[in-house]
Amino acid sequence: MSGSEDRSHSWRGTIAGVILLITLALGALLDSRFAWFEPAFAAFTRLVHEQTTISGLRLPSQTSLARAHLAVIAMLSGVSFLTSRWLPRQTNLVIRLCLLGYAVRAGFWILGGNLPLVPGDSAHYIEVATSVARGQGPVKHYVESYFLDYRRHGILSGQGVLDDWATPLWAYVLAAAYRLVGVVPGASLEATFAVAKGASFLINWLTLPLFYHFTRRWFGPRTAAFSLGVLAILPVHALYAGMALRESLVAFTSLVAVGGLVETWRSRRAWLWAFVAGLAGGLAIL
Repeated sequence: MSGSEDRSHSWRGTIAGVILLITLALGALLDSRFAWFEPAFAAFTRLVHEQTTISGLRLPSQTSLARAHLAVIAMLSGVSFLTSRWLPRQTNLVIRLCLLGYAVRAGFWILGGNLPLVPGDSAHYIEVATSVARGQGPVKHYVESYFLDYRRHGILSGQGVLDDWATPLWAYVLAAAYRLVGVVPGASLEATFAVAKGASFLINWLTLPLFYHFTRRWFGPRTAAFSLGVLAILPVHALYAGMALRESLVAFTSLVAVGGLVETWRSRRAWLWAFVAGLAGGLAIL
């Protein structure tokens, strides 16, 4: 590409970034004045899925999630376009693939809403994380076990019993997230699940640049970019970004463990990478 074409491309990126940021500011201003977003999103949901009692229950949280994620995507995209003229083409490609991955993951989160409709696995993790946040350790306060009759161990009198259903690391991560953002788990179910899903979303999304980093070191930038694009839209990985489950954390720590193991064969600091791989592997098990 010639110098004039490079300059033209960089100016197009700058103009696109400015337009995105102006559109974001204008949309927020109009929404504050005319509250257009909520009816517009409700109309959109009527086009993409059947309207049922369940969809009605999910709509309020879906609307707030859609508003927040659209603002984040527009802001990050605008900044990426504005700065694209100063960054290498490969870096710009990676940033945009990560933004694509963000959009796909945000879509899954919005589709599922914030609150679970049944007390499934996510409710269990949050129950144990609440106990950890209260300083009680990884215990639960309801009767469910594959091995023990907890009714005989004081659970009906309000005593927590050790969780024998899941490993504890995810509960401690969630408890740390609650402390970090200042949310008291259980005080508001919306806030409780929003923080838990936000932690899962962030860890899931950060897996993308980490995956690209390792893949580029081993196979080169072109293969790494292609692999990143596949992972960005891979449903089986993106789906868990919108769930308060431990799978995103397991995938992240497993990637660090495998990456560290490979680096022990390639790097001069084999001992350091062996330590990283062992630590990450242990965390993946937890």
